[in-house]
Amino acid sequence: MVNGKFTCRRRSSWLLLQTLIVMFFLPLQTVYDEQGRLEGKRTRMSIESLTGILDEGDIIFRYGNGVWSPVFRNVSLTEKRFSHAGVIIVEKGRFWVVHASAHEMNGVGYVSKVSLEQFLAVSSDYAVYRFGKEKNVRWRIAENAKSYIGRPFDSSFDIADRNRVYCTELVMHSVNDAVGYNAISPTVVNGVSLVAPDDCYEGRGFFSVADKRLSGKL
Repeated sequence: MVNGKFTCRRRSSWLLLQTLIVMFFLPLQTVYDEQGRLEGKRTRMSIESLTGILDEGDIIFRYGNGVWSPVFRNVSLTEKRFSHAGVIIVEKGRFWVVHASAHEMNGVGYVSKVSLEQFLAVSSDYAVYRFGKEKNVRWRIAENAKSYIGRPFDSSFDIADRNRVYCTELVMHSVNDAVGYNAISPTVVNGVSLVAPDDCYEGRGFFSVADKRLSGKL
C-alpha cells in the first residue's frame, strides 16, 4: 500500500509538471530567450552592498539556470520573472538562505540552508522583498523557515501536506504562520492550488528592499 501510494503521488507530480510545460513554457520560450540575453548584460549588485540592506526574515527570489526554471517562473500569472524563493536567516553574522530544492531529474530533495553567495551564484536575476516593518514579525518568519530544514521536497506539490514542501510553499507557510493570517494565498491552475513566485510578494504588506534590475547597469 505504501509503495502504491508513493507511485501514485510521483505519477501525479510528473503529470502536473507536464501540464505546466504545455501551458506555460512552450508558448513563452521566445520571450525567455530574449529576456535572458538582456539580463545577461546587466551588472550584478555586489554581495557586500546587498548584505548592507538585508534583514533576517526577508524573502529572496531568483531566476535560476536549471532545466525547470522557465516552467516554474511561468506559473506566475502577473510577473513572470522568478523561478525560486527562499527565506533569509542570520547566523554568526552571516546571511544564509533557507530553501527547498530537488534534483532536476528525479524530484528528490529537501529543505536546506545555503550561503547567500551560493544561492545567488546560479541566478541571472534576483530581488528581495520584506513583509511589514516589525522586526519581531520578520524574526518569526525566519524561525518558521528554519523549523523546516531537513524536511523532504514536495514533488507532489500538495500544499496540504506540511511534511513535504517546495520552495514557495515554504515561504507561504513561514510568512502566514508568523503573521497569523493568509498574507500569501496560492494560485489555482486547472483546479490545482500552486504557490507561484509572484504570490509570495504581490500581496498587501510586502515591499521591495533590493532589486537587480534597479541596481544593474546595461
